[in-house]
Amino acid sequence: MKDYSEIKELILKFSFLGIEESKSTGALLIGRAPHIAESAWLNRLYSPIDKNEIIKMEDGISKKIPTSYVDFLTNFSNGLNILGDTLCLFGYRSNYVRTVDFSWQPYSLISFNKYDKPRNSTEEMLFIGSYDWDGSLLYMTTDEKVHFCNRDDSTSLFIWDSLSSMLISELKRLYNIFDSSGIQIDDTQATTPI
Repeated sequence: MKDYSEIKELILKFSFLGIEESKSTGALLIGRAPHIAESAWLNRLYSPIDKNEIIKMEDGISKKIPTSYVDFLTNFSNGLNILGDTLCLFGYRSNYVRTVDFSWQPYSLISFNKYDKPRNSTEEMLFIGSYDWDGSLLYMTTDEKVHFCNRDDSTSLFIWDSLSSMLISELKRLYNIFDSSGIQIDDTQATTPI
């Protein structure tokens, strides 16, 4: 199991704005964000899943999930939402109940990999996340590297050597363009890595 302590410390940065656990989903909601919506939170961690959910996702997308992402989903968080939806990592969505408390679930890894892949994507690509700025995506390849690409074109525009290096660098980068209340300092500045 990977050590996620640095990533968790970064995600908890906004805990001084409040922290709550969803009674329905077990999601850890961090940093109230009334500037987004009355019941919005800046960062969301989800309860880790087990091997059964991994198997369901792999069956749903007809491919294996890279080892480091399986470790992330089963030992740290079933997906992730940072600064609202500025950066999201996909996970296993158990239901689509629309009540506020049940909505604290990750975006579906199956949906993005089955129905929403960009053109020219290949079988070795697993789409694991997105940015709300323009819908651009993150995907992992079989060598465990993480790639950034446009919404409609899977050509790699930026590469990180690992999932953890991507998360640490992206959390630090994003926190530099948001203030201490989680409000983007310049809302005309792109929140994507490039």
